Amino acid sequence: MSKSHRFTILVLLVMLTGVTRQFAHAQGLTPVMEEFRDVCAQTRDAIGKRDRQALEECRVAVSNFYLNGIGYLRLTPVDTLTLINEVPDSLLCAVLDLKYIDGLLANDIDFSRVKHVGHSSNRGPADTVPSPYQSRPKSGCFVCHKGIPAGATMSYKASGCSNNMRLVVVAAEKEDINLAVISMTDGGGDNPVKQGVESSGMGLLVHTWKMPAYKSDIVLTFENPNKTGVTCVIALQ
Repeated sequence: MSKSHRFTILVLLVMLTGVTRQFAHAQGLTPVMEEFRDVCAQTRDAIGKRDRQALEECRVAVSNFYLNGIGYLRLTPVDTLTLINEVPDSLLCAVLDLKYIDGLLANDIDFSRVKHVGHSSNRGPADTVPSPYQSRPKSGCFVCHKGIPAGATMSYKASGCSNNMRLVVVAAEKEDINLAVISMTDGGGDNPVKQGVESSGMGLLVHTWKMPAYKSDIVLTFENPNKTGVTCVIALQ
């Protein structure tokens, strides 16, 4: 490759990096939410390509992400159908869980031999993790994995939300997954405010909104029209 071609490629990379940063800032994301989005996407790609070296690098990135002080996002099913359709942890593609990644690496990324244990060691056992916003972690960011079956609609409640809210959802299975999220929030009056979350491409949904200063509940409704189930990696701040 000639020097001129290398210089042209370098300029393009710099330009693309600038566009990515401008896009992130336009979305109103904080640095930890940007990191969540990027680490999820990179790990998802490494798993999809069965690239062991890339996945080992992503494992380091996932571990570093949890050093920010990340809480476990407890989402409560709001109806019986959601409760019945809950997907077991053993069937989730938990791209942001160290134990899941270690299982893939130990089995040469053989999904048939990997069983997700349910909770990352970074976040502690499920029965000791507080509900969202009862005890805010250092970053104010809460994360969880949820499975949405094929053709299903699942609704979950998160409590104690207020002020500037940020939601990032990454579809773990494949980049072109068609997934919609509707956020039902308390707008400060008698009626909640229904907000659609538009896809940002490649199985990524980003949404920011303003809530009252007092703590309120939100309901997140996930719609999966695909013929296959999908794991959602969800971050709320």
